[in-house]
Amino acid sequence: MANIGAKQIEYHRYFPSLADRIEGELGDYLGSSDSVALCCASGDFTFDQGSYRHAGLGFEAGKYRVPLMVRLKNLKDDGDLLVRIRLYFTKDGENLSAQIEGESTLEMRETDLAPLNEYIYRHLCKIFAESSWFEQNKSDYQSTGMGFTFVA
Repeated sequence: MANIGAKQIEYHRYFPSLADRIEGELGDYLGSSDSVALCCASGDFTFDQGSYRHAGLGFEAGKYRVPLMVRLKNLKDDGDLLVRIRLYFTKDGENLSAQIEGESTLEMRETDLAPLNEYIYRHLCKIFAESSWFEQNKSDYQSTGMGFTFVA
């Protein structure tokens, strides 16, 4: 039981700082720091409300949850398309396992978030490639060759 408590303390100290790193580095990777925010795990969210910061972080099924909201810019009506991504992590020393529901697990080192940024970007590309709504409305969104861009 003491081991479980020590692990929870480690997670509560470690994962909030990791979540901040993910938010910042993913925003930089996508080309706009304003296009990524920590958010609630479910329910309504708007960027106008400001970031939820660490309020949405938590444990779920034995894994640490880091929910992110990614915002795409619609050119026709000045609206935004919001995509919520729930990342689930486990930590073993300096090694992290990250997973987005429905995707394979990504094994990575905690010191290098580049593979995680690419993993999230590939997930976004997959979502939009499979979305008939997006395919029908892709001309409404700024083109980057992938059919979408992030709010700057």
